[in-house]
Amino acid sequence: MRALRWIVAVATAFALLAGPASAADVERVDLVTHVFPETGHRVVSVAVRYDGPVSPRGTSFSVTATIDGVTAPRTVTGVSSGPDRRSLIVALDPADANAGVNGNSADGATAPRNLVGAYSVTQAGQPFTYENDGVLNPVVDDFERRSFTDAAGTRLAFRLYRPKPSRERKVPLVLVLHGGGETGSPQVTPANTTNITANRSAIVWATRREQAYVVAPQLPGRLSQWTEPAIQANVMALVDQLAKRYPIDRDRIYLTGLSRGARGAIEFLANNPRTFAGALLAAARAENDDVSEVAKFARVPIWFTHAADDPVVPYQGSVDLAAALEAAGTRVVRGEWAGDNSAGPAQDRAAEAAARRLLQRARGASLFTTYTPGTVAVNPHFSWGPTYETDVMLDWLFATSR
Repeated sequence: MRALRWIVAVATAFALLAGPASAADVERVDLVTHVFPETGHRVVSVAVRYDGPVSPRGTSFSVTATIDGVTAPRTVTGVSSGPDRRSLIVALDPADANAGVNGNSADGATAPRNLVGAYSVTQAGQPFTYENDGVLNPVVDDFERRSFTDAAGTRLAFRLYRPKPSRERKVPLVLVLHGGGETGSPQVTPANTTNITANRSAIVWATRREQAYVVAPQLPGRLSQWTEPAIQANVMALVDQLAKRYPIDRDRIYLTGLSRGARGAIEFLANNPRTFAGALLAAARAENDDVSEVAKFARVPIWFTHAADDPVVPYQGSVDLAAALEAAGTRVVRGEWAGDNSAGPAQDRAAEAAARRLLQRARGASLFTTYTPGTVAVNPHFSWGPTYETDVMLDWLFATSR
């Protein structure tokens, strides 16, 4: 499930279409986005729709973006046909400095930018420049915006992905706990967005061959914690309500989290050891580094991942959790490899092979992957980047059952 497969579905028609582009006029311009493992939500192309048949032959475009008050060009890497005879896809380099959808609010929260009208698109030989009418977010737009208020009056916003209904069997549910940067904030509008766009921890489960419900709640404020009893109670009541309402297999409810979310996941596991069939945790540590409650969930299969040079959440946090599991009688199998899955196909194959070898040694044990220092892209804290790009880890989680 590589992130580099991104825009293939956007441009599926052949290039040889009837009529030159100049014979038709532009009806609508939309940005197309993709969520990358370490760099998050970025604009990767522009979809230009016309009022008649068009062809990419002999057409060229220039694109500029105005981001945070600064106007700069985007790098056009190609033009291809859209999924019908009336649109062209202008591919953009996702590595451009101004490609990001998300920025930061004044209080440090990850904040989505309003990009409607932020891009200007000019086709060579045409007299007009067009601003984008909207933004298309494949997969992200499939997550419904909802909120849930429990019996105690605690309210949390959340995103929900619902798979196609299955009359044959019940399907899993994945509970995703985001990190500290993706919390809600009065300064972030719209809320309930960056919890699924800052990284691939949520949307990766919606693109798998095996269907699953995916629920991604959002902490309400910058200082909110998943370890707060009221928030834990709300999330568990939400999971229970979803399991009652939809065909969810209660024996295959999974937990995943990163950084602050992974720390919260330790509390969720300790307080609800019979709920979760397995957990995949990136950059974890126990609350206050107190591992005394770990024995309560020693029988829940867990795969920890952590970069050895993490500057934010000390690597020792995962080491201590693994040691506490072993002290409680759980076998933990360890391995180390480069966390550079997104660098290219060769690196991805190497990581998948290393994960497969570790899993073969595990034989029902929990697992602990260390990412070699200097190998996790952008920031060594971002161990969730390679984690959610490793199919072996995702398949392992779905293979566990309560």
